[in-house]
Amino acid sequence: VVNPSNYSTTGTDAVGTKGAAISIAFNEDYIKTLNPKDVITITYDAVINETAVMGEANPNDVKLTYGTNPDSTKEVKPNETPELHTGGAKFEKIDKATSAKLAGAKFVVTNAEGKYLKVTDATATTIAKNEWIEATDAKAAVNAGAKVFTSASDGTFEVKGLPYGKKGDDNATGETKYKLVEVEAPNGYALLQQPVEFTISSTTYTGGINQVNNNKVTIPQTGGIGSALVIAAGVLVVGLGFIAKRRSAK
Repeated sequence: VVNPSNYSTTGTDAVGTKGAAISIAFNEDYIKTLNPKDVITITYDAVINETAVMGEANPNDVKLTYGTNPDSTKEVKPNETPELHTGGAKFEKIDKATSAKLAGAKFVVTNAEGKYLKVTDATATTIAKNEWIEATDAKAAVNAGAKVFTSASDGTFEVKGLPYGKKGDDNATGETKYKLVEVEAPNGYALLQQPVEFTISSTTYTGGINQVNNNKVTIPQTGGIGSALVIAAGVLVVGLGFIAKRRSAK
């Protein structure tokens, strides 16, 4: 690894810039330590931002121009151009019986490893960035900062910016499965007990809406007046049966 004190860098702001460039100038003293066949490898990291087109290949093209004389340089390009696949999916929360649109349902997203999606929101100086966090359950993930997706008044919400495909897959064939986990049901509805699996590919963001349905609650899931009345009624029936038995015995 070359010590940073042996070179300097200049260039354009890479955030939001197409064709961003960076220039690396090695110090003269460092150049004198190099042998004719020494190889210098330059590595860099690139992150697509929130303006990336869902379902497109988003090729990461790069070229290197080098030389010791600004008037006489050489250019080289890698043998392959990596594709950055990012996609999305659209959802609609509805009543299972009536298909009424349901607002206020809240979900988190998990990947194949069971980790939860966390998104660093974009600002004027940073770009949106995804990361995957571990948590004991969905509620704990929310407390740890997992991204929460909430259905709007028309029942819709969307998930964007998820990578799809494995290394070597092209844009047309790559796909990856994820899951929605409901952490809060719409008012008056039962919380989904199982995650909802969905697929991200080049066509899923524009290919239609996935419907997620809920049943209305008939008895409160966690107790309350309704369940207390049912229990009281059961006790009353048992009591009446006991009294009737005693009378018949007499």
